[in-house]
Amino acid sequence: MRVFPRSDGDLTRTRRPRVILGIWLALLLGLLLDIQAAQAAGRDGGKAETDGAWLPGIGLLLAVDSQVGDARAVSSARGEIDGDGTLLTPLIGLDAEIQTPTLTSRLGRPRLFIRGGVTRAFDAERIIVKEGAPGAIDIPFIDPDMDGISVQEPPIDSIGGRGTRFETQVQPWGFMAGVGLAFEVPSLSDRARKVRIRPSIEYRRERLQAAIFLGAAQSIDNSETCPCRSTSFKVTEKQTLHAIGPAVEVEMDLNSLRSMIVTIYGAFHAYRVIDGRSLNVGGEGVFDDGTPVSLEGNFERDLWSYRFGLGLRFRWNPS
Repeated sequence: MRVFPRSDGDLTRTRRPRVILGIWLALLLGLLLDIQAAQAAGRDGGKAETDGAWLPGIGLLLAVDSQVGDARAVSSARGEIDGDGTLLTPLIGLDAEIQTPTLTSRLGRPRLFIRGGVTRAFDAERIIVKEGAPGAIDIPFIDPDMDGISVQEPPIDSIGGRGTRFETQVQPWGFMAGVGLAFEVPSLSDRARKVRIRPSIEYRRERLQAAIFLGAAQSIDNSETCPCRSTSFKVTEKQTLHAIGPAVEVEMDLNSLRSMIVTIYGAFHAYRVIDGRSLNVGGEGVFDDGTPVSLEGNFERDLWSYRFGLGLRFRWNPS
């Protein structure tokens, strides 16, 4: 558990994810232009892969993860809040895989494949539930005559920044792995072009951060007005999630590129959480007069989460 005082620096966002995404998109565009040039030059992209060959490849995936979870937060200063929300996390994945020689010439000439890779998530802090308007405490100065002298103590309800906010953020780096079978079927539009149906079992590892922010003010004399004590602080916690589940990809050859076959694929993954479903977060802060205040909560993911993606794969061409 870590406790952070509120700082304007918390609002600063790095531009590094945008730069990385721009580089990947530029590389993809260059590869697609190279493929188009190869087609114009009359290169044959329909060469058959040797049934007895091992086929290594590298895949690049653009995807969105969807997770639903329930959040609850309670403080000694403002009571309890709860609610649910959906985390939609864009990401880039890079994996390496190897396919075995054809297992049988029947039933779609299946090949066994195994792969592993890393993912880079581009997620901002997402508010799951909040009450009030949590932020920096702002105690109004009542001076209707504008002579620099306050004519009365402000009511507690007029103080800005009071409230509670529960937010989550998927951490940048994750890991993925899978094992499955690749079945070939003819394309409906071009029977010489290969299409593969690739069911598999997938594993996912990622880290999630949960944070609760509290802004509170209380009257010192138990009335509805100041003088008052105030506080604003945040507690955070991180936890690793492990999940496993079924997936299916539909992959189609685009063309040959030198000694590679370039394919495009769509992917759908469903993951069942096996560890790290519940994340507890909590800690203690103090009002400005030294009075302690507790803040704690919990975020619990749904049992299932999902990934939708589109990618390119570059596989060695043994022909």
